[in-house]
Amino acid sequence: MMNRFIVATFCVLGLLVSAFPCDQCGITIGDPARGGGSGITAGTSGIRGAFSDLVLKKRMEDSKNSASETPIANSAVPDFTQEKPHGCSDSKLRRWSFDTTFEYRKFQENRAENSFAIVQAGHDQHAYRYDYFVNEHIGYLINEDLSVGVSAGFRSLHKLSVDDPDRIGQHQTSTGATGLTLDAKYRFMHQTDCFPLDLAVFASLKTPLGETNNRQPNGDLFETEDQPGTGSWNGTLGIAASHGWEKWGVSGSASYTKKSVGSQQFREGDVTHLTLSASRLLSPTRCSWKLYGSAGLQGFIERHAVDHGEVSPDHGGRFMYVTPGISAKPNDRLIVSLTAPIPVIQDENGTHQKQRWNVQLGVGLRF
Repeated sequence: MMNRFIVATFCVLGLLVSAFPCDQCGITIGDPARGGGSGITAGTSGIRGAFSDLVLKKRMEDSKNSASETPIANSAVPDFTQEKPHGCSDSKLRRWSFDTTFEYRKFQENRAENSFAIVQAGHDQHAYRYDYFVNEHIGYLINEDLSVGVSAGFRSLHKLSVDDPDRIGQHQTSTGATGLTLDAKYRFMHQTDCFPLDLAVFASLKTPLGETNNRQPNGDLFETEDQPGTGSWNGTLGIAASHGWEKWGVSGSASYTKKSVGSQQFREGDVTHLTLSASRLLSPTRCSWKLYGSAGLQGFIERHAVDHGEVSPDHGGRFMYVTPGISAKPNDRLIVSLTAPIPVIQDENGTHQKQRWNVQLGVGLRF
């Protein structure tokens, strides 16, 4: 068991060194049994997890009925750690998924007068107070390895006015729909006795359909990054790895997001995103409901933005978060997760406020 853990860990770390949050990770709920609570996991444990429960139940029955336990390989329960024969289907396969996520971010506030002075000096200063996102993701599992999905969301940003000298310190709000996003994931390697990981590639494409015309009280448009949408096409491509045991799971992902020029001739910086997380089953194995604790790291590097053809020194940076969380599966159709990312590194370009705290709540349904 320890050897398998070491192999899996080093394989995942090897992926992470090569390449951070991908747009996909905030809109899907990963399998908590595979190291996920929110975000991408390479495989699903629903099928293998159900078979594992059958194997455990069979062991318990055999131990009661026989003084010497019947070897599992010779029992009536097949070895589900091996690949299923081609064409074999599973009646419990849940093809549809509906994931609702809510994220709230609270920022360190600065005095409006200080922020106004920064703006007057020629730098960018947002003066955010807090914002929150609500996102709905609908996914369809074409087969055990291939899934596709579509998502859309809503953002509400609350900030202070620091651009107009007649309205310094006044509260402002920018709300509306975020861009529609299409995604797909394909698992090309399965975890077996001969291979320690599930491996999958994933991709997403964010469309420029979000709200980009919100205006301040004086009639000026909010800056592009203060709008719910960006007006740009953003494409993400990444790879994910997962490994699971009866009670433990570990997952990692690496991705790159390429962004085009959006509204107001503003191009946000491309993003390299890395994640690593682990989970453990906390509830008794015999229980039909499952409770998982998880912890992980998220980090990303965002390049400088380009504003009207010129590189902006006040956008982008390097960020890292520790992500403790807890997830519950009352049954095989429902997943509820709560994650509280803790900022460890917020090395922002320019003079923006840092995040004070963040919380993410997810509810996923499977049919």
